[in-house]
Amino acid sequence: MRNSDYQDHMAGTDTYFFQGEGRPDHPETLLMIDIDVRKSRKLGSTTGALALAKHLRTIFPDLQCERSTNGKGVHAYINLHKLGVSARDVNAIQRTFEKWLKQEARRIGADIEDVEVKGTCPIFEYQDGKLVTVKAGTNAKLPRGDIRATTHLDITVLAKFVPVEEKVPVVRKCSKGSLSASWCPKAITPEDLARMPRLRKVAIFLGLPNEKCSGRVAVTIEDVAVFLLLLRFFSKNMNANGTLPFARFEGLWTSLYQSGDIERAFNPKRFAAIRNHLSSMVVDGEVLLEWEDESYSMGRACKWRASVKLMDMIEEEREDTSSAETTITILDHYSRPRSSWQSQRHEKEQMSRLMGMVGTLFEEKRRLAA
Repeated sequence: MRNSDYQDHMAGTDTYFFQGEGRPDHPETLLMIDIDVRKSRKLGSTTGALALAKHLRTIFPDLQCERSTNGKGVHAYINLHKLGVSARDVNAIQRTFEKWLKQEARRIGADIEDVEVKGTCPIFEYQDGKLVTVKAGTNAKLPRGDIRATTHLDITVLAKFVPVEEKVPVVRKCSKGSLSASWCPKAITPEDLARMPRLRKVAIFLGLPNEKCSGRVAVTIEDVAVFLLLLRFFSKNMNANGTLPFARFEGLWTSLYQSGDIERAFNPKRFAAIRNHLSSMVVDGEVLLEWEDESYSMGRACKWRASVKLMDMIEEEREDTSSAETTITILDHYSRPRSSWQSQRHEKEQMSRLMGMVGTLFEEKRRLAA
């Protein structure tokens, strides 16, 4: 920004915005608490927004607050010390903090429409030293007050502000015979989500599928990490008949995405590519997925789960997943879902060919006898 731009912003004639600082060599980033009133739903009041801001100042001393651009809401700012935490994990902690803010506003009965955290960090992903994808952060209004005087928090302190457990409605209605908890985002606990950094390391070690998805669908390390997160849950909470339906994966993945706990939406092509990739892998002589029954039909799913080897890789807490002694083999032929009628069709085709050969031999024998 030029000095004239900054002066116009401070004077209120122009308004400029910022995104968080995600680069690891920059120790601080700024986040904005956006208290909204009278927006699309026409709820809340300026008095309610000011009351919530006053309440937050009792929790965060020196919290700098100012009126929003339209003059009805309130913006508050926190200077966050990242302590070397990656931009992705900083954003995850900010999302959890946002949930705590919403819950705190409900707890005190704040007369507002909504409260959000703005100014998340952009995420840059590199492969072989080259930038491949960029996910932008969220825009927040550049402050107009003395921002250095606001509350300073370490990322470890902000991470302690987590919402308490609440009764969450089932995301999708299931039949009485199914596990309704598998559709609920709270089936995955905050402790489970805290494993994501560890699961990303395992995902990097296992690599991405060689199988290409059709269209513009791509598989990322984050997709593999989320897959491992849910596979761990389902392997520990198997259906009574041992099946692991595709719909269970889709339901819980979608629930987590809708609740903001993960950033990648479910896609059946990604799911199939990751499942097939893990199914084809043998690590130190042990498979990663155990298939009891690969066949499926209407109303009956395949029976598969994470192997003991894969569960050990997910659960262990050592720094490095890989080892100089670890051997990985990719199989050309491996278990994967197939329709139960396929084997019957192959048997019928083989029987037809065999009967054709028998008929040909019989006719040849009759011709020679004649």
